[in-house]
Amino acid sequence: MAQQTWSSNYSFRILIQTELGTQVSYMGGDDSSPDNNTGAKFADSNNASISPSNIVTRINRMVKCTFLDRKNVTIGNFGDNEDVNNLYNGDTDNRFDGTNNPWLQAVAGDDNRIGFRHTDTTDTSDPFAKVKFYGTKVCSVLGLQEGVWIHASGFNLSVQEGIESSIIGSITATSLAVQGTGNFAEGSRFTGEMIFDISGSETKAAGIGFVTGDEYIGKLEYDPFTSGSLVEVDLVRSKGDIVALYTSDKRLKDDVQYILDPVSKVKQLNGVEFTWNSSQSYHEVGKKDVGIIAQDLQKVYPELVETSSNGYLGVKYERLVGLLIEAVKEQNDEIDKLKARLNNLENK
Repeated sequence: MAQQTWSSNYSFRILIQTELGTQVSYMGGDDSSPDNNTGAKFADSNNASISPSNIVTRINRMVKCTFLDRKNVTIGNFGDNEDVNNLYNGDTDNRFDGTNNPWLQAVAGDDNRIGFRHTDTTDTSDPFAKVKFYGTKVCSVLGLQEGVWIHASGFNLSVQEGIESSIIGSITATSLAVQGTGNFAEGSRFTGEMIFDISGSETKAAGIGFVTGDEYIGKLEYDPFTSGSLVEVDLVRSKGDIVALYTSDKRLKDDVQYILDPVSKVKQLNGVEFTWNSSQSYHEVGKKDVGIIAQDLQKVYPELVETSSNGYLGVKYERLVGLLIEAVKEQNDEIDKLKARLNNLENK
């Protein structure tokens, strides 16, 4: 029989003894004798269920409750005024509130579950912290292995500012929002529709950045009518087709006027051949190209020229279509007039 020394201030104790394959459970009084057998006695059994409410009206204080055997022992309900301190199974490494690697564990079987329930609905000072996990070392706060299910009307995962967070594995979600700086690792795949909604500002800070290496995009769709959306980059390259629409509905335009004297305006522009020099980094140095000079167009249509972030001028080439259409029409009218005059001369 394992011996324990009990002081007189213990008002309740449980001693479980195993001897020659026979288990005997004793419940003792408040004296200092470890051999006091007065109280409830549990005969030979592998399972002993002990409920303090069935033994005494109220246990004022349980200073220490030690189970010397690892048989199936359950503890019943404790009242509101009852105190449990240092409740553990086995050695002190298994304390619920200990300092030496505490464990709370359920193993084997689908029916083994551990639940935390918070019933105080009056405390609104910290509504998200009904159950708290504390720790200071990496992976010491909360470890979740295998599948994790969170059943709630809303779930927020808040990470301290400046602390890196990693999600390893697959995420299946109806909606996934990444606020701030979000980096996706190599090999990240997104199936279905992905919408980038970036709030713009006058500073025009970069909303989406692709840096270093090759980027492959199966389909990237930008809807300019999405409220607060802004995507601004200095260069977009694609080895495939780029399908883009420009807003041109008559209902969205005021003060519509036909271009006057288009041929004269076109004559002020020059189509040129050139090679790219080393002052830029967008094109291969020495590569031949064709186009117009931005400074020439700026004199005719300054609204079709913009200054990029690097300080150089850029041309809205697609906006020249309207000017060229009117120039061709004006030239065609001149040709028709000349044909008519020629026919009159030939008929004389």
